[in-house]
Amino acid sequence: MERGDNSDFKDRNPLKNADKKLIKEKDARTEKTLEKTERLKALRLAAEKEAKAK
Repeated sequence: MERGDNSDFKDRNPLKNADKKLIKEKDARTEKTLEKTERLKALRLAAEKEAKAK
């Protein structure tokens, strides 16, 4: 590979879907799912703690 200016460089794996809106929606969906999982985990741990206390 030559050193220097390589302006004709092409990414070997270009994005399959460059739709920014779709990517943002998917990220938002993922974030919402993670928050839901965290809440359920906290709820389960609280229920287990309460069950041990009885």
